[in-house]
Amino acid sequence: SVERIQEFIDVEQKLQAVASTAPLPEDWPANGILGFADSSTRYRSDLDLVLKHINFHINPLAKVGIVRRTRAGKSYLDLAVLRVVESENGSILIDHVDISSIMLNDLRQAVTLVPHDPEIFSGTLRS
Repeated sequence: SVERIQEFIDVEQKLQAVASTAPLPEDWPANGILGFADSSTRYRSDLDLVLKHINFHINPLAKVGIVRRTRAGKSYLDLAVLRVVESENGSILIDHVDISSIMLNDLRQAVTLVPHDPEIFSGTLRS
């Protein structure tokens, strides 16, 4: 709904203002190391935590499968890495940099997530 979109826009503007303006290294992220350190996330402040005290480290080029029941919070890992939802506590690190200290535009230009649901389009790239 329009209200939910506006909610995300408002949150994004607040987060953009809070993030550090310290410049990232030119080659960041150079290695692609991803880590969650005691990270908990909720969809909205009035809802329960979706992910609680998540801790893991993924090395570059590692192949990782995350398996849980439906609606158990797997997609929130993606949302948390892109800071669509913010970590309630703990930190999310990419190449040892806490992503909460990175400007959203810089983060989202540097990180690409491949969705698990493929989309098929008809036509050409040009059209």
